[in-house]
Amino acid sequence: MKRNVGRADQIIRFVVGPLLMYVGFFDNPVVSGGMFKVALGVLGAVAFLAGVFRVCPMYWLGGIDTTGMKTG
Repeated sequence: MKRNVGRADQIIRFVVGPLLMYVGFFDNPVVSGGMFKVALGVLGAVAFLAGVFRVCPMYWLGGIDTTGMKTG
C-alpha cells in the first residue's frame, strides 16, 4: 500500500494513539464500561500503528492522502 499519512498526522497519531490505549486497556477512573474501553484501546492501537507505518486503511477507503504528494 502507498503511504497516505502525512507528517503532522503521524505526530498526532503518536500522541493520541497511546493515550487511547491507556484509557482503554488499563484500569483507570476516567472511563468505565467494558466494551467501550476495549473499543478505545483498539482504536488507539490502530491509530498508533497507522502512524508507525504511515498507512491508514480508512484514509485508503476514502481516497484521502495527507502526505502532500500530488498524484495523477
